[in-house]
Amino acid sequence: MGSMYVAVVKTTGATYRATAPTPNAIAVTEDGVDGVIDYIHLTDEQAAAAAPENLTATLTWWVYEFARGMDIISATLTIHH
Repeated sequence: MGSMYVAVVKTTGATYRATAPTPNAIAVTEDGVDGVIDYIHLTDEQAAAAAPENLTATLTWWVYEFARGMDIISATLTIHH
C-alpha cells in the first residue's frame, strides 16, 4: 500500500482534513463528524488541485468557501504510510 497525503486545516471552529482518494476527487472530513462531509469533484484540467503539493491550498480554499466565518489557525500537510 502506498502513502496517503492528508491536508489539515485547523480553524477557530473545527479541524478539517482532505485526502485524494482518486486523481479527480478530494474527500473532506471534519474531526468529530462521522464520514466524508464533502467531495470536491475535479475535471481532468483541475486534477492538479489534488496533487500533494496543492492539497493544503485546495482545502484552505474549501474552508474559505464553505466554512465561512472561521479564522484559519494553521494549514499543514502530513503523510500516512
